[in-house]
Amino acid sequence: MPAEHRIDHIKSLLGKVYDGPYKDQLSQFAEIFISGIDANERQKVVVLVHGIRTQGNWFDTLERRISSLDGVEVHHCKYGFFNSLKFIFSKNWRKTAKEAVLVNFNLAFNKPENRNKDFYLIAHSFGTYLSAEILKDNPHFQFDKIIFCGSVVSENYRWDTLKNGPRYPVINECGTNDFYPILAKGLTWTFGASGTTGFHYAKNRYHDFQHSDFFADDFYEKFWIPFITEGEHVPSNHSADRPELAWRIQILSETNGSLYYALLGAIILLAVIIWIIWTIYKLI
Repeated sequence: MPAEHRIDHIKSLLGKVYDGPYKDQLSQFAEIFISGIDANERQKVVVLVHGIRTQGNWFDTLERRISSLDGVEVHHCKYGFFNSLKFIFSKNWRKTAKEAVLVNFNLAFNKPENRNKDFYLIAHSFGTYLSAEILKDNPHFQFDKIIFCGSVVSENYRWDTLKNGPRYPVINECGTNDFYPILAKGLTWTFGASGTTGFHYAKNRYHDFQHSDFFADDFYEKFWIPFITEGEHVPSNHSADRPELAWRIQILSETNGSLYYALLGAIILLAVIIWIIWTIYKLI
């Protein structure tokens, strides 16, 4: 409902329940209040969370574009350089990264000047997993809009059951040429391939992209700026025209830890072969 219609509606309700000397003042208060909470007029904080093997260099290019918008500020959420081995095999390092992101969320939300602002979240790769886990465990963090890209969160993540679920449908940017989410899912029991195949319970938007192709000014301008400023979901032509995933990739995307078992089996087989060769060599 447009703000002016809401104002008229509130005024009519006030007229039904109150007809005293402060009627005009109450009507003015209703007008100021409703106009003030119009989503497009409220101040906004955009929180950015990066992925692994980077310090979030794309923050600067995106902030340069977002900072030109009225009433929008950017909060960088970093947790340090995170290599592939830490990402796949180390739970302790993942916990450390999660704690760093949690501290950054608290810093953004607890700033006195941010208390009446709307919060938006844009996260990439491992940053999507950290963000999703924190939102699940900390219902006091309320984001109005969320954009994920290159996500490694489980495809079954239940956005609809979150107490602090965003007020707008989650935008999940998927790269149909992005193999990293498939690899992350195949090597672990922790991650998912939602950055390639999509979420089951969110609005997926597919692009002919690899893992980090989202970070370009023309992409921001076409897809992210309309969502940030107006809540508009701009469709991608590639979504309807995208090819089916190759059968090998589909198998990997359906089986958590399948690559892990394959690699473990190959290592064990190689060790057995080496042992047999070494035993034969010693006998000779």
